[in-house]
Amino acid sequence: MLWGFKMSVMGIDQSTRGTGICIWEPRSKEIIYAAKLEQTTKSNKKTMNKKILIFHETGVSGRKIREVKPFIVKDGNPYYKIQRIQLIVDWVKSMISDFDVKHINIEGASFGSRGLMVDIGMILGCLELTFTELKIPYNEYPPKTVKKYLTGNGNATKPDMVAAVEQIFQLETAIDDIADATALAAIEELKKLRRVRP
Repeated sequence: MLWGFKMSVMGIDQSTRGTGICIWEPRSKEIIYAAKLEQTTKSNKKTMNKKILIFHETGVSGRKIREVKPFIVKDGNPYYKIQRIQLIVDWVKSMISDFDVKHINIEGASFGSRGLMVDIGMILGCLELTFTELKIPYNEYPPKTVKKYLTGNGNATKPDMVAAVEQIFQLETAIDDIADATALAAIEELKKLRRVRP
């Protein structure tokens, strides 16, 4: 545990290629930390049937903070997808421990994203199982609900979300995953601002 905040709330906007998190302290109403786990791909010149996935923890400015864990994936390997999800889960668990998270708000699957729905559902299920094992209470919010609480519009665009986070929380970031995670982390505060009942 790095910080020891007793009421830290984590917001998570999860996907296979980029998972955003935000740590919110509701008593002081401040963002403690925000970052994104981002995936890039490199070719392995020595072995043509392999590729290397590089995961970086990226800050709100878009600057890479640290390399989390590179790993080699064989083309046709049926297990690489779950290995990638395991890496995301491990990163989230490390953030939970580092910031002594007491509650989690996570984005539910978007039924409009048909091609990604299965992958996002797999990550969501693995993360929620992890929260249960850690005995951390959590809430799942549909994407349109998060947009409504943050901007007042359930059909808000990604730039709308980023702009609203900057205006409300004075958090300057161009990364929409971090903006979504911020809205999720502080959603109880947003409910009060919007006077929206759950």
